[in-house]
Amino acid sequence: MSDFYPFAAFPDIEQESRALFARNLAASREMFGIEGACASQANVAVAAGQPLSLSGLLNEAGRHVGEAFREDIRNFEKALSAHSRENPAVLVTPVAGGGRLMIFHSDRFIHRNPEEGPAYILEDANGALVRGVYLRDGLMDRPPEQGPALRDFSGGMDLAAYYVKGRLHRDEAEGPAKIIRDPVSGKILCADFCRNGLLHRINGPATYEAHYRDEWVPEGHDMQREGWFRDGRIHRPSQDGPAVIDRDAAGNRLREIYVENDRRHRDPADGPAELAWRSDGKQTYAGYHVHGKLHREDGPAQHIEEDNSIRQCWWRHGLLSRDPFEGPALIWLIKDERRSLVEYRVNGLLHRDPELGPALILCGVDGKPESEEFWLNGEKITP
Repeated sequence: MSDFYPFAAFPDIEQESRALFARNLAASREMFGIEGACASQANVAVAAGQPLSLSGLLNEAGRHVGEAFREDIRNFEKALSAHSRENPAVLVTPVAGGGRLMIFHSDRFIHRNPEEGPAYILEDANGALVRGVYLRDGLMDRPPEQGPALRDFSGGMDLAAYYVKGRLHRDEAEGPAKIIRDPVSGKILCADFCRNGLLHRINGPATYEAHYRDEWVPEGHDMQREGWFRDGRIHRPSQDGPAVIDRDAAGNRLREIYVENDRRHRDPADGPAELAWRSDGKQTYAGYHVHGKLHREDGPAQHIEEDNSIRQCWWRHGLLSRDPFEGPALIWLIKDERRSLVEYRVNGLLHRDPELGPALILCGVDGKPESEEFWLNGEKITP
């Protein structure tokens, strides 16, 4: 969850609890100091689906603070014990910049009836909503038809997220369970369709990111990603198309991956399970996968073309393998140096009948072998 801070220091709360902190300003400064720890604990709890309570967060975050602060926590818990779910306490504190934070809390958890409004409200100095969170019994929870359980306008974003009993959830026919927009243009930056906390959508991609980053994308380049998920697993029937599609800012496809039940898969007769292109349309990669393993019967299962090299690899059931009578299992050409490497492998092991020639050959500029090695069943031999 994005920058959700369920706790901020509150030296000024409703009258019956106010004296607990007014007597000791040092305690409030100490609380400000551990706010980050509280936020970290809150994020852990949200991810685990655990209910949020301020006293629990304070106790967890305040393990290493003084006894005076722990005494304040005990007094705080005592003050909250008088409040039921139907009559939660309202905790109010000023925040930096002139805004204020309001938290509704029962005797046990952050809680408020969603029909009455958010249980966590952060406003700026002008009274405008910065963050609003609907929680029931400590869990983010609001009927999706009433609207999102989380609205967050902090950090230069516009986030709306639908939660039911602590899990991202919304009927896909109604729209994504989480949406992040550019607050100025309104453009969708991220959208996730979720059911019961898992990415899930039947009729289209379950997730979209407008500015996806991946290690294989050149620095400074934007990439858009779409992903198809079913019940939290990457999945799209291969006959329907790729489950992962990456595009550049102009909409040109950069990569497609066919995935069924979290495994790369496509009938080799229909084509590669993974393909990649440069923005100019030149193909740089093709990989054939069957049930998660590189595999092809009638040609190389991998073709990799980089600026300075070309590789072709023959794979069978996830192992580099090719009948030595048909040719090597690996051919690697280094263009600038005009050098090449070939390997004969069977079931992943270097192997070739020495009467037919070496199993590993490194050729130089003139095409003549610079190095040769003989192998049988993965063991190097001297012919």
